[in-house]
Amino acid sequence: MDNPAIQLSGPHILAYFFNWGLYGVLTVQVYLYYTAFPNDRWGSKALVYLVYVLELLQTIILTRMRLTWFGVPVLTAIASGLVQSFFGWRIYMLSNSKVAAVVVWALALVQCGAGTAQGIWASSLKTSELPQVTRPTLITWLLTAAVNDVIIAVLLTIYLSRRKSGMSETDALVTRIIRLVVETGTLTAVLAVVTIVLFFVPGPAYYTIIADSIGKVYSNNLMVMFNRRITIAGARRTSDSTTDHSVSMSRQQRSSLRISLHPGAAPKEQNQSDDLPLKPMAAHLSDEFDDERRRA
Repeated sequence: MDNPAIQLSGPHILAYFFNWGLYGVLTVQVYLYYTAFPNDRWGSKALVYLVYVLELLQTIILTRMRLTWFGVPVLTAIASGLVQSFFGWRIYMLSNSKVAAVVVWALALVQCGAGTAQGIWASSLKTSELPQVTRPTLITWLLTAAVNDVIIAVLLTIYLSRRKSGMSETDALVTRIIRLVVETGTLTAVLAVVTIVLFFVPGPAYYTIIADSIGKVYSNNLMVMFNRRITIAGARRTSDSTTDHSVSMSRQQRSSLRISLHPGAAPKEQNQSDDLPLKPMAAHLSDEFDDERRRA
């Protein structure tokens, strides 16, 4: 790594590789969402496609336009702010706690503002000046994002745990969602903290490897939460997930938690007892929050 060209371009090349790889994963997830959930609420669809357009724009900017100051901090902060705001809404729908939701939304707004300020500030600076001059905004941006991710994971774990009803299938579903929330929230929080640490490490700009891609990690986390309702027809049942059945449903039933991705497949006969325990959780944990609350 004594070659100056390698030190300068190496981290950026790796960042481009990770950015494109995560964009490919995101594209597949958005396609699966488009195929499996045509009847989702318009707000959910708008959020998914808006985040996807932002990530597409970021990839184009980083690859062709090289406007790093806009493509990385600004678009990443906006995308991650949208994702965190979505989780704040989920927390509110699960708990009816305005305080918890406002805390999440406020932190999302702060990190979004700090990331935008970071980009605007960096646009007028030389590369050599960035580490010293933009340090306050970068720390505020990433540290606030990491704290908010931890808060979201903790709150969702608490409120989802209260949804356990004693029925094995329902409790297994809740456990799976909690595990998913903790894993995704921990991942983004750790990446944000590691980026801050690498920012202060002298030498090659290794922090750009994560900074250029962390927005797509947030976007993929969002799609994982939407697409968790999908199961593959013919999948095996495991001991810790009793809800993974081989199922094919009609378009009218696609808002349920179990969806077949086989277009044109005829609906299979289901034992009524298999579906009943899942319906209350489908109402609480999918996009049917409002209807369930009105019925209650």
